[in-house]
Amino acid sequence: MPDSSGQTQLEVIDTLTSARQGAATMILPIVCLVSISTIALTNDGLSHHIYNPQIYSVFILGFLVAWSGMRWDINSEWPYMVTVFACGFFLIAKFTVLILYATPRDFPVGLLEGMIWLYPVLVYALINSTLIFYWRFALGLMSILSSMSLFYGFSDLNALIYSPTFVSIIQFNAIGWFILYGSKGYMLRKELHTAHITRMTTLERVANTDILTNLRNRRYLERYLQDYLENPKSNLLSLMFIDIDSFKLVNDTLGHTKGDELLKQISILLLRLCGPTAVVTRLNGDEFVVVLPELGGEQAEQLSREILNHLQKDGLELGTEFKNFRLTLSIGISTYPENGLTTDELLRHADSAMFAVKRNGKQNVRRYNPADDADTEYRQELGRELAGALERGEISLVFQPLYDLQTGGLVKAEVLMRWHHPVFGWVSPAAFIPVAEQAGLINTLGLWALQQSCQYAQQWPEVVLCVNVSLLQLFQSNFAQQISEFLQEYDVPAGRLELELTETTLMQDNSNTIMGLITLRKTGLSLTIDDFGIGYSNLARLRTFPVEGLKMDQSFTRHLAGSELDQRYAKEMIYAVVQISDIAGLQVTAEGIETLEQLQAVRALGCHTGQGYFLARPCGPEQFVMLLNDAAPPTWATA
Repeated sequence: MPDSSGQTQLEVIDTLTSARQGAATMILPIVCLVSISTIALTNDGLSHHIYNPQIYSVFILGFLVAWSGMRWDINSEWPYMVTVFACGFFLIAKFTVLILYATPRDFPVGLLEGMIWLYPVLVYALINSTLIFYWRFALGLMSILSSMSLFYGFSDLNALIYSPTFVSIIQFNAIGWFILYGSKGYMLRKELHTAHITRMTTLERVANTDILTNLRNRRYLERYLQDYLENPKSNLLSLMFIDIDSFKLVNDTLGHTKGDELLKQISILLLRLCGPTAVVTRLNGDEFVVVLPELGGEQAEQLSREILNHLQKDGLELGTEFKNFRLTLSIGISTYPENGLTTDELLRHADSAMFAVKRNGKQNVRRYNPADDADTEYRQELGRELAGALERGEISLVFQPLYDLQTGGLVKAEVLMRWHHPVFGWVSPAAFIPVAEQAGLINTLGLWALQQSCQYAQQWPEVVLCVNVSLLQLFQSNFAQQISEFLQEYDVPAGRLELELTETTLMQDNSNTIMGLITLRKTGLSLTIDDFGIGYSNLARLRTFPVEGLKMDQSFTRHLAGSELDQRYAKEMIYAVVQISDIAGLQVTAEGIETLEQLQAVRALGCHTGQGYFLARPCGPEQFVMLLNDAAPPTWATA
């Protein structure tokens, strides 16, 4: 697509430059030819002195040098300087010769013949130059011509009062000054016009360009697609909607400057791999859209996988601080005309496909499927509704007890968030927690949960409350301070609160993670690894973390009731984790206990605490108080 006014203005400048070069190649040779012809055709006695061949030889040589320079580099200033100096040399030399050798009758003839064509040469140099020096030099030469005219006029006033020759000289002087100042006005208008074109070109570029990455922006993308779809050049066009996974984590961990550096490197990667025909744009934030004219869905998918493979194999040119981050992309694809006939449809459907990738583990490519729309719209609606859920009182907390597997005592409770929407009903945490993280609401919800937990911890001094914490919260610089303020507000000892972070969060080799954990431990809080066993399972690194416990993922407990092979695998894994944890001084909790057999197995394998529907379901504050007041030990503890 032509860049509307931007390219048109550049074409104007190119046209002016071409015209300037054409003038340079035509005018100076003509001047040289006229000068040579003047010498050859003038045979009077005056020519020996006025039209001196040596003067004209230097004059013509200067013009030829200037002409060669303009042909070589039209934008250089030195050819015009040579032109002006050649004119100045000729004028001064001629003035000298006229004074020394010309008679009063021959003086005006030589003067007039020089002035006839000298003006156009000066004007030509002036209108093609950009330095104020040329203007001042031209003024000096014009002043010399006027001085020569005055010299001639005052040499014999009585004889020249009614002389037609003197009148012609006066008229030529007037014309000369008029042309000189007229050319100055033209120069000013040309400069203003050029400045206007440059300014409009710059504004157009800024309006259509992302300043950070220098890619095209959303405005340009929409205009490009609109123009293309109105006059399609082919029946094929694909859109790649690209999102950087966990980009917010980079910003929160390393800062926005490093985040900007990552965006620039992704931009360079896309430009290099997508080819010259692709239109690479930055939509907003960490989202990019690549338009692939004349490419179908299969080709776009193949290119997308090449981008993912290149990113994983060769990486990006980033600093060492990025070495602990696993940079991945989620890419959704829509095609014209199968997936849409308008700009809005193509963008929306590519966006839906990209979100489907994120829901299924990220770092993948997906072509649009109509089934994606409903889920994407549902998630977007959840995000809008979740923004005001706290104010409307739709968010509540429930508590799931954790029991000591040896004594049967209720020692802890996991704090779980629930959302009841007036239209959607009960919304699963598995649905709204990822939406909260993506919409930037997780910090607000998390702080509210921590404050409420401190309030309940004040009422229930006999148990420890376990609160789930997002990695985004951990990387907030004032997170530990905010928790300390809540503890002081409700006069709750730090040991009465336990923070749970998932294994995939903690097991990344990230110094910022370690620093965040150490800062929290300094406040006296207990830290636990949640869902252990589904991520990196790096048992050797358990001793390096400032944590006091871990929760075995419920998949291990579930396998205890599976096939013989599943049971053997689960028992060996649980036993190994318990042994390593005992060495590291960690408490092990078994999650997902739903049968008596599972309970007996985890007790026998040495797990310290247990949690699951067989022991107790999540309940509200009133029901939890009843469990606390029940002094009788559970039946399984006495069996």
